Amino acid sequence: MIYSCVDEVSLIFHPIFQLLAGLSVAASIAAHVFLGVFLVKFARNIFWHINIKLLFFFNMIISFGLATVYVVNFFGLWYRMIWKKENCEYVIQMGDCFYIRAFYLGFFCLIPLNHVAMNFERFWATIRLSKYEKSNSTLGISLMFIMVFVATLIVYLVMLPEDFTEYAPTCLSFSATSIGNNIYFLYISQGLIEISMIVIIPYLPFLLTYFSYRTIQKHLKDREMLAKQAVEIDVIANANFSNDQLLWDTYYIAKYGKKQPKISTVRCWKKYFSNRIENHQ
Repeated sequence: MIYSCVDEVSLIFHPIFQLLAGLSVAASIAAHVFLGVFLVKFARNIFWHINIKLLFFFNMIISFGLATVYVVNFFGLWYRMIWKKENCEYVIQMGDCFYIRAFYLGFFCLIPLNHVAMNFERFWATIRLSKYEKSNSTLGISLMFIMVFVATLIVYLVMLPEDFTEYAPTCLSFSATSIGNNIYFLYISQGLIEISMIVIIPYLPFLLTYFSYRTIQKHLKDREMLAKQAVEIDVIANANFSNDQLLWDTYYIAKYGKKQPKISTVRCWKKYFSNRIENHQ
């Protein structure tokens, strides 16, 4: 919470603070450029499964959102520094920062959540090895909706005690406001999530190998079962055909009786000439 506008103004105009602000804006603008170049040159050449592709581009949207929030925040600060005259006009009230703070915290929450979702998608793809490549985008879309819902809920709980009458140097100055402790707890929670993802990693080769083995084993068993069923169906079909043929013969004999098979004229003439040649010899 701000106790003196003069103290905050001295912080805003401090060279180190402005250097950090300038580096943040430069990095954010560079992020926009790289994202644009990627979308133009490489976006159409990604031939991954639709689910991992959705999560990958969703991660790019998160990065784009964070970069945009940083640019808007510090450009707003520089605007106030140029055009405002009074010390207390350089700071900003939290009531005017609601959307910037909410989007920033939301995007920040989505970063670890998306990492978890991408690992889960790859894990599920390994388990469903034989059928996953033909699956649709239901998993990816569902994971994105879940992530957005969880992030929205977290942001609501974190910003619940926000005092909109407070002032701060920028909209992203959290430690100087009433929700500072909540922000620290949020950062710690996100750090633990990322660390937990790193602690999965040493066991990842074993897990992937094990589930790949089980998946292929199940696939081979299914193929063997299908082959046995195909043989059984073929045997039954042949038996039915033989039975139908026997019934047909029985029905034909019962109706028409046995008849001498007709001998074609060609066969008769062939036999006649063969006998004449033998007798002549």
